[in-house]
Amino acid sequence: MRFLFFLTFFVFSIFSHSWPPCLQSPLQAAPLVRTVQFTELTVALSRHNLLLFALLNNSITNEMEEILHSGIPLEFTFFVELFLTTQGSRKLIKSKSFTHTIQYDTLKDEYKVNFAENHNHNKVFSSLAPALHALENLNGVVVASVNQLTPNNSYKLQLKANLFHKTLPLGLEAFLPFLTWSNRETEWQSVDFFY
Repeated sequence: MRFLFFLTFFVFSIFSHSWPPCLQSPLQAAPLVRTVQFTELTVALSRHNLLLFALLNNSITNEMEEILHSGIPLEFTFFVELFLTTQGSRKLIKSKSFTHTIQYDTLKDEYKVNFAENHNHNKVFSSLAPALHALENLNGVVVASVNQLTPNNSYKLQLKANLFHKTLPLGLEAFLPFLTWSNRETEWQSVDFFY
């Protein structure tokens, strides 16, 4: 029993930057975690495509920023689903996913953001704020061709993002099944439109 206590204490001290909540002082405040969500979720039609516009808010935490500044890239994965909705039923028209990746170059002191949906186009920024704005901004993402849409029908577009996934080092999950990590992701958000 004593061994299990020390093993638990050891794991918490290695894999967290603070003491377990049960051992923290009541005066020590827990960090505020803001809800991550999309705003300005909009769809528009161009001559040939259905386009998605959205802005992701509160996407990066202090821990994620520390990881980024240590030279490890952060990857945001976006999931988009387009449904035809008729009298209470839904039919999936198109489903796609794509990534935005931010990487910090410690030697050049610059941030590179990669947009997979835009033929892996890269943009380089000298500071974090504009790089994060580019990372969080979905600007004219092609969801589907207009040819895939049937006129005079209702549609629902859903959007979700996975931002951060913590894992234990390989093999430790089997020995420490009681440890759970929280993922940073959005809920599904949707917009209804008529075409």
